[in-house]
Amino acid sequence: MSNRPVHVDYTTELSTRFGYLPTWPPNYPLQIGDVVRVEDGAIGQVDTLASLGVKVEVRRGKPARWEHSSSEGVSIKVKADGKAEAGVAAALDGGVEVTFERRHAIYFRAEEAVVESIEDKSALGAEILERFRAGLWRDTDAVVTEVVRSRSTTVLIAGAAGARAELRGAVDAGAQAGGQATLLMSSHSGLHTHIVAMAQLTPLFRAWGIRRKLFGATAGNVVMRDAADADASWAELGLTAR
Repeated sequence: MSNRPVHVDYTTELSTRFGYLPTWPPNYPLQIGDVVRVEDGAIGQVDTLASLGVKVEVRRGKPARWEHSSSEGVSIKVKADGKAEAGVAAALDGGVEVTFERRHAIYFRAEEAVVESIEDKSALGAEILERFRAGLWRDTDAVVTEVVRSRSTTVLIAGAAGARAELRGAVDAGAQAGGQATLLMSSHSGLHTHIVAMAQLTPLFRAWGIRRKLFGATAGNVVMRDAADADASWAELGLTAR
């Protein structure tokens, strides 16, 4: 059983799984070009590149499903009248029951998730470094350079061993003409966090900021990494255990 805060377990596990920083709380609205600070594991937006007069081009990928459940911590059982296909994708008819076998076990699902990223991070980095050296940028701030934007995001985190949730499917109007299916939660118990089929979240992101060689900025459970400049450098944020 983990004794760490829930945000530490959640962000560490999903970062290991996907290679992105998980947004905490998961429904916090992040956008490309947000200037953020991280305190006690929570993200706070303090400015935007647009408001600072910095223009960027954004690249967008193609949609895909991103899904994760904690190993040896989550079991998914299709209900009797559900389809035979394993996993939550079978939930449209009979539904599924998700059972969590340990505290802070996670079920995560992002439907039609699209990666959006800043095209030229090197040019952006040169601009931020220039501002930093002119005293116009704080080394505790970072820029959101990439987000995973999902049509529908589900995040379930167990508050204790034995937590459970029952999910059922619903089909949007016009499904016969290609409408979208989504999940609904019909019952639950023992969950710490339950976000079900919430639209247009950005549950995963990447961010870059200033890293100083002698005074590496640390905020919450996020720390600057991959820096090599003797004074300051443009570096990606990464997780550090806490």
